Amino acid sequence: GFEINIESDGAFSVTGGTVGYIMDTTNADDEVSMRRFQQMLVKEGIIAALRDKGAVEGSTIRIGEWEFDFIE
Repeated sequence: GFEINIESDGAFSVTGGTVGYIMDTTNADDEVSMRRFQQMLVKEGIIAALRDKGAVEGSTIRIGEWEFDFIE
């Protein structure tokens, strides 16, 4: 499970159960790990849920301490 909230600055914040696991098992400095991170976001339904909440190309996404742009 996870939860998506839209913050006051318009960023999408993703929190909850599986998010912690994904963050704990991802090394931002490793290309293979980052590819796995992207695959897990798709598999867990986080990407689809972000789209459903209104995220579009360039939207700011916050997961844990990370912040990045939503890219289709």
